Amino acid sequence: MVNQPIQFDPAQFDQDKKLLSQQQLPIGWRWIASSKTTKVAYNESHSIYFKEFLPRSRLERIKSIIKGSRCSRAISIATIMHESGLNTPKVLSSGNLDNGHEYLVTEGIFGVGITSYLASYLRRTNDSAVINWKRKVITALGEEIGKLHAKKIIHGDLRPNNVLIKLGESRPTFYFIDNDRSFRWYFQPPEHRLVKNLVQIGMLFPIDISKTDRLRFWRAYCNQNPRYSNNQQQTRVANKIYQLTVNRLTNSPHYKPKQPDLPPQYLTDGLVVPAKSDTL
Repeated sequence: MVNQPIQFDPAQFDQDKKLLSQQQLPIGWRWIASSKTTKVAYNESHSIYFKEFLPRSRLERIKSIIKGSRCSRAISIATIMHESGLNTPKVLSSGNLDNGHEYLVTEGIFGVGITSYLASYLRRTNDSAVINWKRKVITALGEEIGKLHAKKIIHGDLRPNNVLIKLGESRPTFYFIDNDRSFRWYFQPPEHRLVKNLVQIGMLFPIDISKTDRLRFWRAYCNQNPRYSNNQQQTRVANKIYQLTVNRLTNSPHYKPKQPDLPPQYLTDGLVVPAKSDTL
């Protein structure tokens, strides 16, 4: 989450990456929470992210030979997304570290994850401007996921916080992150893959998203994905997604409503809900 122009200096980064590969933080960097299979650091003054790919198993190298490495797949899908009119942070650098692991450097986006955004700014409000903006966000998010699937791209982990919404924009603008397990199919993806993504993005509690919001999202999604232009299909798949989502939210003890975790100042400064004149 940044609001600085990108200042990527390859020569300086060559020095920084040696320390990062040794689990040391160069000046200006800080560690970011990540999965067990990656190490992520962020440089706010340069507006860049560093990701080191850690081996997931002893078979990692063999899988890389067959399927390509996670780093190379992340670069490939980023290119495909950009060519498809979808947003994802630009890749600035990649390669191998002294420890043999691959790394990726991407631009920072002045944006926040959808889960945190809803919990921090759009939860249970009586403000009509905020309510209207939330509806725009839900509709635009449905359209964006519909475009993703219409391009035959399945995201590897489409949890709401893996979709960033850019702050300070007059219209909702989204960026997909953590794309190294994402994949574009050459034919129509199996429906269960689409459903899995749609359950993932819907992992939000009623405190943040109502049944009406879910329907609004689904209609916008279907408008962008011609695969579900038939009303019968829409009803069948919508019911399936809703039941799977509710079951997962209800039966997974570690899923709980997100606590607000973003600065209230962003809302006060107009970086969340734009002025009425900006949304016309």
